[in-house]
Amino acid sequence: MPVKWYAHQGFVKCWKEAEEEFAKLIEPYVGKKPIILLGYSHGAALALLAYEYLRFHDIAAKVYCFGCPRVLWFPRKEILARFGDAVLVRRRGDLVTHVPFAWMGYRHAARLTKVGKPRLIWWKRHLIAEYGEALA
Repeated sequence: MPVKWYAHQGFVKCWKEAEEEFAKLIEPYVGKKPIILLGYSHGAALALLAYEYLRFHDIAAKVYCFGCPRVLWFPRKEILARFGDAVLVRRRGDLVTHVPFAWMGYRHAARLTKVGKPRLIWWKRHLIAEYGEALA
C-alpha cells in the first residue's frame, strides 16, 4: 500500500475473512457497471472497507451506509479523499454512529447525512424501523 492507513481491528478482521470471496463475486461485473454497495450497522462498516478495496483497485463503485459506526483510526487526508463520495446516513440519536468514540481517534470515513427529528442518543434509535421512519 503506498499510503498506509488504519481502521478498527474488528472490522478489518471481518473484512479480511470476506475479501477473497468478495473479489470472486464481483469479478464478472468489473468494468461493466459501477458496483453499488449497501450496508447497515456492522455491514455498513464492512461495506466501507469493501468500497475502499474497489477504489484502491480503480473499480467504479458507490456506497450507501446506514447506521455506520466509526471505522477509520486517525485517517490521513489522502485516505479520506478516497471515501469522499461515500454516503453515510445517520438517524439522529443513533448511538452506534457515535462509536468507537472520537476521543479514541476514530473518525467517520465521509460526511454524515442526518435524517429524522433531533433526538437524544439512545440505542433504540439504531433499529431499522427507526431508520425507515426517519427516511419516510
